[in-house]
Amino acid sequence: MAFSIDRWARHSSHKNDSVPTLHSYWEAATLADIGAAGYLNAVADDLKIGDALLVKGSDGTAMRQVTAVTPDVTIGALAA
Repeated sequence: MAFSIDRWARHSSHKNDSVPTLHSYWEAATLADIGAAGYLNAVADDLKIGDALLVKGSDGTAMRQVTAVTPDVTIGALAA
């Protein structure tokens, strides 16, 4: 499946770049597909390293964090 902006949400209204922002995304793709490098490139301008992402896929729900935004958006396990 392809990324859909209709399933993307930003849950923080602050513009403080030193504070992580919470986002969420859901769709019928697997968590692995959604987590693939570049899958979230359409919202790269809205993301920064360390932002938290609640992801709901066809095979479950997980918390992830943004680990890179260039050249491709990459997400990984949420660090403690």
